[in-house]
Amino acid sequence: MGRTAGTIIVSALERNLNKPAADITGDVVTGICVPGLVVLENRLAGEITYLKSKMPKINVLPSFNSASDRERSYALWDQAIRKTPNALTYLDVCEEGEENIPKILEIDNIKVPLTSYESPEEIRDDLARGAITAIVSGNFFSQAYLAVYTSAQSILQGKPLPKGWLKVPHVIIDRNKIAAYQKAWETPETGLRAFYGEVVDATRDHLPSPLPSPDLFVHPAE
Repeated sequence: MGRTAGTIIVSALERNLNKPAADITGDVVTGICVPGLVVLENRLAGEITYLKSKMPKINVLPSFNSASDRERSYALWDQAIRKTPNALTYLDVCEEGEENIPKILEIDNIKVPLTSYESPEEIRDDLARGAITAIVSGNFFSQAYLAVYTSAQSILQGKPLPKGWLKVPHVIIDRNKIAAYQKAWETPETGLRAFYGEVVDATRDHLPSPLPSPDLFVHPAE
């Protein structure tokens, strides 16, 4: 997911600045609400690694604790943005920061490419009105759907419950898909099943047997 989000940011910066990624310079401000939490650290590491590989001249500032409390997160990000108002982008891998950053940037009249890993209603609305560039969806609906499906199939067939990783591709939701995504949320049980149908069906029909080991560690860059 981090790599995918990085790809979106790089492409947007190349387009906005009208220069190749290798020539882009500037700061990238990063925050994380729970420092040390592996899933968040990996997500951020994957994105930073990709940004640095494509834009070697950028300066990624050390990540700060952006807090998991919404109000505290807003205050911390407001300070960070005021301190570095001309950054290339601002990254937070937590929902609170992802919700706060676009609001602060709008107030300060700052326009930079932004991505989000979460997709609550507020962030969906941000994408619809152009405040962020894209959502790199963790696809939680499909993950839950397929986990139940594989377990139910084993029970119906009298087999042991499966153990291992069920890898579900994430989905990029951009301005071309946001209207359909918002519509899907009006009736999530059927709407999201239809929206994610291609991913669900492809994953369901090509499940590896056995599933990859539960001890498998996914590298941050993936």
